[in-house]
Amino acid sequence: MESKVTNLAFRTPGRTLGALLLALGILLAYSPVAEARKPPKKTGPLNLDVRKCGRQTFRTRVNGRREVVAKTETCLLLYNYDPLSEDNAERDYAIAWVQARIEPRGAWCATKVWSDLGVSRGTKIHKHVPARNFSMKKSRRVLVKLASLANGFGEEKGALREKRWFHPRKWRHSKSTVRRSRIFTQRWTGQRGRPLNLTSGAEVSWDVEDPPTYASGLRYDFERRGRC
Repeated sequence: MESKVTNLAFRTPGRTLGALLLALGILLAYSPVAEARKPPKKTGPLNLDVRKCGRQTFRTRVNGRREVVAKTETCLLLYNYDPLSEDNAERDYAIAWVQARIEPRGAWCATKVWSDLGVSRGTKIHKHVPARNFSMKKSRRVLVKLASLANGFGEEKGALREKRWFHPRKWRHSKSTVRRSRIFTQRWTGQRGRPLNLTSGAEVSWDVEDPPTYASGLRYDFERRGRC
């Protein structure tokens, strides 16, 4: 009987944007109208331009039978900073926001989860949330907030905020550049048999003549324990 499983689509942290786009396309094919949760609260000159959500059921074979390991949801939201509120004629700005949720099933426990935001290489990531690594022994409700002033070119601050439960044990983040993509990753490590939510965001910009490409993806490891 297999006691550890991984979704292979995202097992390697340094996946390209093409792989992220492919996986997001698969998620959207499963459920084109799925929504992970409500959008974040918005203030200032930010306009929702894109919202792509998807849902997937992850299964594996146990004792010759197909067994549900987990159900997942992910949403990628793009909020453009109003060009009339900033004075950089060469670049446009936005906040990319990722909401992810994993629901373990049966005797399965989530042990590692990666939530990836991928952007085309010509797109700059100016800042992001989470902005630091941390560990915790108890669950607590955290305000996830990201403000944008168009990297200093804006006239008014725009911000997104969302309250979310963070669960033990470790929360980490990283940035990487692979081939034609930049990837910002939020990583959780612990043991959890109940739903787990992840929220991350990044202030980005791009050349006005070269619109960006975005994608989000989930990677995860599970163990079959009975109790987490």
